[in-house]
Amino acid sequence: MDLSYLIALNPLKIFVSHNHKVQSSLKIIQMKKNYFFAKSFLILAASSLIVTSCMTDTEGPLKESLLTEKALEVTNSEGGENLRKGGFVEYKDSFTNQINPSGTFPNLFLPGYGEGKARSMGNVYSFINQVVTGELTSEGAPVSQFFADDLAAFGVTDLDEKVHSVTVNDAGHALFFESKTNVATPIAPDRVEFEAKLIVLGGTKKFKNATGEGKVTGFYNPVTGRGESTVTALIKLN
Repeated sequence: MDLSYLIALNPLKIFVSHNHKVQSSLKIIQMKKNYFFAKSFLILAASSLIVTSCMTDTEGPLKESLLTEKALEVTNSEGGENLRKGGFVEYKDSFTNQINPSGTFPNLFLPGYGEGKARSMGNVYSFINQVVTGELTSEGAPVSQFFADDLAAFGVTDLDEKVHSVTVNDAGHALFFESKTNVATPIAPDRVEFEAKLIVLGGTKKFKNATGEGKVTGFYNPVTGRGESTVTALIKLN
């Protein structure tokens, strides 16, 4: 980041004395450090990953609202007979999300919460956690680190540390996911798109011994942390 404009704006303050030069240099170094942390947050602060608290704000662009409405058109059927392919179930969910960053790099976590709909589950809630690993990447982190109490209210306890996100409905049916590297792609100042591979690690009730793989895709506003995500996966109910 070029900070030379600071010198142009404040020539007297910077060059009046040697002491001022030293102080200004230290300030610039600190600003560069703060810039890296801020950039990591702005690019990944909803990464998710991907997922998190319910969006009630209606100030977003009309395009995003229309995409949300379309994405939430997910089958709510509990039967699911026509969803099976070779012993696998085609799973899909869609969420509106909010990330609430915690800590500072290299221990900058991105816990979040979301609400949406999932095929064969109806209305669902999503809890997620990630840790920032670079300016454009994050990795899954234990979801129970921030949401143990919230998940316990749904009967979800004693989670393995590999469980990085949980999708659960009011009936207590839950799916556990391990999240691989999440890669973010800046599209515009207010839009960053992301994608990550997911591994199904079982769940509760009808998903107790479930296995499978899938991916999460979506976008978010790097300034507000609000966004939307969709998970698609093939799940085997063992």
